[in-house]
Amino acid sequence: MSKITIGHKFFAKIAFIHELMTHFDYSQEKQNRLGRTEYTLLNYLMKKNKAINMKELADFLNVSYSRITHLIDTCLKKGYVTRINSNDDRRVNYAQITETGINVTNQFKDGVIAKINVVLTNLPDEEQSLLIEALENWKKVLITQ
Repeated sequence: MSKITIGHKFFAKIAFIHELMTHFDYSQEKQNRLGRTEYTLLNYLMKKNKAINMKELADFLNVSYSRITHLIDTCLKKGYVTRINSNDDRRVNYAQITETGINVTNQFKDGVIAKINVVLTNLPDEEQSLLIEALENWKKVLITQ
């Protein structure tokens, strides 16, 4: 039998919280639902604020080129991104987020934040502070590694 480490326990809690926070559908229409990977893609494009080539997107999401093509196609059909062909090399394509994509991404993020606020307001102030401090410390450790 394997020993349950603090890493196992932490992973289980984070995975459970992640699933709860991102499982909710914050859009009105079924065809406009935003999955976690789509949200991550759109959020990345929004932060970059420019057209990004497919290879960079695939590397960022750690997915295959065919998977990123499928994700872009899905987002393209929904009007969340545009595809731009390279003028220099017709094999190279770029994706850029649209205003619709920005709006949907912000709505999704606002929905998750609202859910987090509901959960956190049920915790005493001291526990909220400890949680935020622990997450900040975890972020510092991850950045330095």
